[in-house]
Amino acid sequence: MKKNIILVVIILISVLSVYSQDKETPLKPKLIVGIVVEQMRYDYLFRYWDKFSNNGFKKLVSEGAFCKNANYDYLLNHSSSAYATIVTGTNPSNHGIISDDWYLRLLNKTQNCVNNNEVKLIGVDSDDVGKSPEQLLSTTWSDELKMSNFKNSKIISISMKDYGAVLSGGLLADQAYWFDNKTGNWITSSYYIKTNKKWVNSFNEKKFQDVYLNRNWDTFLAMQKYRESIYDNYVYEKGFYGQITFPYQLAVIKEKRGDYSILEQTPHGNTYTKDFALYAIIKEGLGKDHHTDFLSISFTSCGSISDIFGIRSVEIEDAYLRLDKDIAHLISSLEDILGKENFIIYLTSDRGAGDIPQMFEELSERNNYFDAGSAMVVLSSYLRLLYGNKDWLEYFDDSQIYLNRDIIEEAGLSLDDFQRTTANFFVQFTGVSNAIAVSDLQSGTFENNIMGKAQNSYNQKRSGDIFINLEPGWTVKPETKKDKSLSARTYFYSENIHVPLIWYGWKIPQKNIYRKINITDISSTISFILNINHPSLSNGNPIEEILE
Repeated sequence: MKKNIILVVIILISVLSVYSQDKETPLKPKLIVGIVVEQMRYDYLFRYWDKFSNNGFKKLVSEGAFCKNANYDYLLNHSSSAYATIVTGTNPSNHGIISDDWYLRLLNKTQNCVNNNEVKLIGVDSDDVGKSPEQLLSTTWSDELKMSNFKNSKIISISMKDYGAVLSGGLLADQAYWFDNKTGNWITSSYYIKTNKKWVNSFNEKKFQDVYLNRNWDTFLAMQKYRESIYDNYVYEKGFYGQITFPYQLAVIKEKRGDYSILEQTPHGNTYTKDFALYAIIKEGLGKDHHTDFLSISFTSCGSISDIFGIRSVEIEDAYLRLDKDIAHLISSLEDILGKENFIIYLTSDRGAGDIPQMFEELSERNNYFDAGSAMVVLSSYLRLLYGNKDWLEYFDDSQIYLNRDIIEEAGLSLDDFQRTTANFFVQFTGVSNAIAVSDLQSGTFENNIMGKAQNSYNQKRSGDIFINLEPGWTVKPETKKDKSLSARTYFYSENIHVPLIWYGWKIPQKNIYRKINITDISSTISFILNINHPSLSNGNPIEEILE
């Protein structure tokens, strides 16, 4: 009997010893999970705090390091630019992703930030252009990680938006997947793999997209509990085919559209993304060896819902309450699979969002839409009167003016003077806060003001001649109702550039960090944690409070 007891004790001691060794925090995390929630304003965390569960956003904040003053530091705040900034640790001026699209002067056409005619789509029968990260001008921290261990780390990036997946994965990602509106499947391109992975095909074959779209989208809570939102039938919401109140019959909307695009405009899109990410963790064995892996997850549905219903809608509140459940499931799954001591989560956003322009009209009794098309006609007439009857303007988007430099040179005019003259005229339009000639950005170094932020957005090869910044509350008038977005902004005001940044897991301390943090600091902090080289053009600083 004694021998049996001694044997049991020895076995228990051995088991406990193994268990304690498994729980020992490694020198480096085995997996880093980067989460980007599109258009997540900083104040959403507190607006919906009382309704969040204890295991989602609240758990990240209460058990992790919360950088409460994290900001982007450039003028033109586009989603694609933000994704690149997060992983490269530098601003658009260096990484080159100045916008979702930019103008190519020599070719007289626009360039999308991830389009690449040299690769093809994988996982869908389509002639659409392929996608790759080749427009990135800097390495990312995950590229440096992969080079540090001879490509033994696995890098996988997932987003319903192609640019979210492609740019977040960097130049050396093993796999990047995005959502195909036509089929509802996860697809990729030949830049990464020649044929889809078996596990990806297996997931697509389960047809979860149909399961989600066969459900109605109704409120998670009783309608009267959404007290943090404006009333459900707010007249200025865009909605789905004019419908702006719950419940939404998603199968009917899908039938009208003839594709799966509606999925990304509902909270189910976030859940679908989370499900696929968890499947990737399991099937690829992420975090299971001593080489740190990286999984990038982009939740894009909240941004799309915000564009359609606005930042104070019941729909956006409902989306965040449901996303909180998805975040909680992701955290608990990671802890079950790997243990909290073996992974790091960082969560941030690509940018914030502004109020519905009509709300400002109600409050200020003025129209806050800037008619860019009309302004360009007036500007063109002014330049013709001043310099002669020629096409001085070559291209315009909602934040940049490209001048026809060939004609300016042929006329023997100074480009610098022409840029300043154009900017000085354009800034006089109502609703324009700043019109900045890029020649002024090339003549000095600016910090902590509008010129410094413009300089951080300016790339000599890709940017226009004039940067346009509208006044707070103003937005460019859409050309058609279809183009109308109720929340998107590209400007540098706090509603857009101040975003959440939360760290959780591994050796991350529990604390609030109040000093100003630049989003470029994310990459630098991870580089220090992993003891790897910083991305090639990184200029961020490590967040010392996390490294202590």
